[in-house]
Amino acid sequence: MKGLQFDNRRTTITLLIGLLLLILLVLAGYEGSIPRRPEFKRHAARTSDVVPIESMESTVSTSRLTEIQIPEGLLNPFHTEFYRPAPAAAPPKTQIIEIAYRGSYESAEGDSLAFIGIADSSKTLGPGARVIDGWFVGSIGLQSLVLTNTTGKSNVVKFRGTTQFEIPK
Repeated sequence: MKGLQFDNRRTTITLLIGLLLLILLVLAGYEGSIPRRPEFKRHAARTSDVVPIESMESTVSTSRLTEIQIPEGLLNPFHTEFYRPAPAAAPPKTQIIEIAYRGSYESAEGDSLAFIGIADSSKTLGPGARVIDGWFVGSIGLQSLVLTNTTGKSNVVKFRGTTQFEIPK
């Protein structure tokens, strides 16, 4: 199967001669001149007759600007409510809890435990125990109790004293 191949020299030479004749006919048809543009019609009228300059002057004068009255009840085209700041977030709700240090004791194994009053209840807690949300017992001493929160901030509660803690609800 030969496909698109052909070995006919006569057909090739005929196509080549026809192509050359077409090229010569196209080149012979060019004269080499630029086409002529049409003549423009000239108007005898002055430009001041076409554009009334005297009436334009009174239209754009600055004295006319003070006479312009904007009707009431129309919306200002330059007013927008799109660029308003976001509403302020409500402050987080918190509650205040009083913690009282009422003393400590040491067990036979050597573990220290503290008596802690939380609001109206009492608890006995050791080091590392959770007292209220986010606050843990850091260290227990004879004169003070150190409470530490999750961010590393510490607060000292004196013996027989109370301290107020503000925690989120």
